[in-house]
Amino acid sequence: MSDQSEKKRVIRIEDIQVAEMSAIDRKISLGTHRFRSKKTAEKYLENLLHTALHDAWKSGEEFGGTGFMGAAYIQGCYSARIENTVAEMTRLEINESLRKIRK
Repeated sequence: MSDQSEKKRVIRIEDIQVAEMSAIDRKISLGTHRFRSKKTAEKYLENLLHTALHDAWKSGEEFGGTGFMGAAYIQGCYSARIENTVAEMTRLEINESLRKIRK
């Protein structure tokens, strides 16, 4: 086999496709959105993880799984939203517990 066939394909950041961010996604990534219930936060997190995995799968399919740059970029795109959603779910859980104590 020639060396060219074994060369890894270089992934440019511009080539990696991620899903468009909605207005709520932007607010969540900035930490300014507040969910009304834990159930909606859980549903949002489930959809967010599904979208992130779909983007990672699409990127891996397109680039043949070469390197870790694609996965790292996708993780960077979604990490703030995931962290803020989990923090918001924790806040809602604490508020719910405090309401139970007051009763």
